[in-house]
Amino acid sequence: MYQDIGLKKVSLLMTVFVVLFSLMSGSPGQVVSQDIPETDSVMRLPDGTVDCDAYQNSIQSEPDEVAYACRVSLPDIPTSSILAPTDLGYAQDVGYISNNFVSFNLNNFSGQTVIGTNEAAYYGMDFDPTAEILWALNDTTDQLGTIDLTSGAFTGVVACPPGGGASNWTGLAIDPFLGIFYASTGTDLYMINPATGAATLIGPFGTSVMIEIAINMNGAMYGHDIASDSIYSIDKSTGTATIIGSTGYAANYAQGMDFDNQDGTLYIFLYIGSGANVFGTVNLSTGDVTPLATSSPLGEFEGAVKTAGMVPEKVYLPLIKSRPFEMPPTPVLESINNNGSGGFDVAWSGSSDATTYTLQEDDNSSFTSPTVAYSGANTTVSLNRGLGTYYYRVNASNPEFTSPWSNVVSAVVTIESPSDGHWSGPVSGGIQIDMDVVNGGTMIDLIIVDVDWHGTCGVSHATYYYYDVPIDSVGHFYKSQSSNTNVGGDFTSSTTADGTFSAYLDTGSCTASTSGTWTANYVP
Repeated sequence: MYQDIGLKKVSLLMTVFVVLFSLMSGSPGQVVSQDIPETDSVMRLPDGTVDCDAYQNSIQSEPDEVAYACRVSLPDIPTSSILAPTDLGYAQDVGYISNNFVSFNLNNFSGQTVIGTNEAAYYGMDFDPTAEILWALNDTTDQLGTIDLTSGAFTGVVACPPGGGASNWTGLAIDPFLGIFYASTGTDLYMINPATGAATLIGPFGTSVMIEIAINMNGAMYGHDIASDSIYSIDKSTGTATIIGSTGYAANYAQGMDFDNQDGTLYIFLYIGSGANVFGTVNLSTGDVTPLATSSPLGEFEGAVKTAGMVPEKVYLPLIKSRPFEMPPTPVLESINNNGSGGFDVAWSGSSDATTYTLQEDDNSSFTSPTVAYSGANTTVSLNRGLGTYYYRVNASNPEFTSPWSNVVSAVVTIESPSDGHWSGPVSGGIQIDMDVVNGGTMIDLIIVDVDWHGTCGVSHATYYYYDVPIDSVGHFYKSQSSNTNVGGDFTSSTTADGTFSAYLDTGSCTASTSGTWTANYVP
């Protein structure tokens, strides 16, 4: 995935601060419906406002608009100070606050180090028994994969859709002694084969919203259910959950939980809503949570503790190679059908005995000045290029042999991809349009259309928000909120774009519609 933390994140953080200020002052602070980001997927009451009750005990991350409308805060909570646990933890903010992937000492959650950003929703993560590989269930791509501890980048290993047709996984726990992968949905426990992604049902918990699971060094599994807001012990052979006691917090949406394998402490990442959270420890006898940090920082965190479990003792034997490496067959490059677009895939056939493929790129078919476009074990790579003609060839190699170069294929780019970054411009009869282009010019992270209503229905202007808008191979895009509220257009070059919009106004006592055109330019 990609990440853009420009206008969208700043506006969201400002909204959170406004929400918290209004809660502290005791003022409910009404907001006109056109002044907050509205999405079709949000559940609403008949009057059009967000149905906050419908989001109680949700197993997914908190939607942006719900966070704005269903304001949640925590009272002042005294936090405990712990000095001893300096083991390292990692966490991903899966909500709308930052999308940061961070590291921190367990005794200093507030002193986080930002490693990278990622918009993927991880509803379960855990370290393997060596504490060297951080595994995660990516709800955005339905994959089981690993997270790079130096960058926060996710690498999918195998497809792993939620078991039993559930909407999503809620937790991932790897037995620190045996290395067995377990995953949870809101109602059932599964065992996962990390090589194939196959999920085998173990059994039901007997609860309704088991949001997270964790396993200690003794092989004992525990879970956190947000319908009862309680901690449970779980039988790994049947899935049956037995209540231990209440956490003392009304948690909602995605949560996190993991053991420190060095001292057996269970740490919990509690999320309440609207950015409010509690990081603390769990009493395994009562379920009670002792807070170590409260909303410091704000965010909806899924996390894991980097402590090794049972690592088998290494026994060194003479190296006996089962068979020598052989020359890998020369790969065959597939034709590139990019239809002139600057974003395209280069793919080739796999070769037996190959451990690495090297893809070269040049501006001539003789490869007089080639550059390496890709080197790795995959057999396809996504590229984004400007105007011009590009030539490619690939070879296969292993520690002993390198194959001859493959056939040569070319890609001709006649359509410039839009530049990543912020775009802005005027709206006819209105104020302006702002866009954030990401992912190599293939996606618009956020479109904001500010429409001037000139006092119609008593409204001076209203703002309309559109999220995650794909850009097709010829630079066209379109997104609608309803039949009469939409925006669309075309990127005519890497720095220019134009299009049309329609907007609908409903104040409850008055309705109105308008439409017009817009132009925008890339803002370096």
